[in-house]
Amino acid sequence: MLQREGIYMNHKKLRRIYVEEKLQVRRRGGRKRALGTRRPMALINAPSR
Repeated sequence: MLQREGIYMNHKKLRRIYVEEKLQVRRRGGRKRALGTRRPMALINAPSR
């Protein structure tokens, strides 16, 4: 958001300011992973020539 307004700042300095002001950064959601185990692929027996 600061970069959109034309303010460029080192990420360490920005983190320090957030800690001083007791602000919180929203965490982005991680990648969704499949739950459980998957079935092995069924091998199709091709007719031999």
